Amino acid sequence: MDWYYPILGGAVRGEAGQALLAERWDRFVVAGLGIKCVEPNQWVTGAETCELVLALDALGERELAVQLLRDLQHLRTPDGEYWTGYVYPDDVNWPGA
Repeated sequence: MDWYYPILGGAVRGEAGQALLAERWDRFVVAGLGIKCVEPNQWVTGAETCELVLALDALGERELAVQLLRDLQHLRTPDGEYWTGYVYPDDVNWPGA
């Protein structure tokens, strides 16, 4: 996943950063769940979603960043740990128990 890395690393900001995110948003963001690590695969991952949250915050998109972080909470276990990912067509957390 390298789509938002130029923002995360500080090389791109402002309108260029907004355009970069808009370019692939619909391909990677799964509403209410997080973001895909790999475009064709139907799973979301916690790490990549958190990286995008940081990139959004760096662009000043705080509300959107907070919403993505909230969306990710389905990966949180009752113990406070997080699953690595979620395969949404199968309703399965990864890795399995």
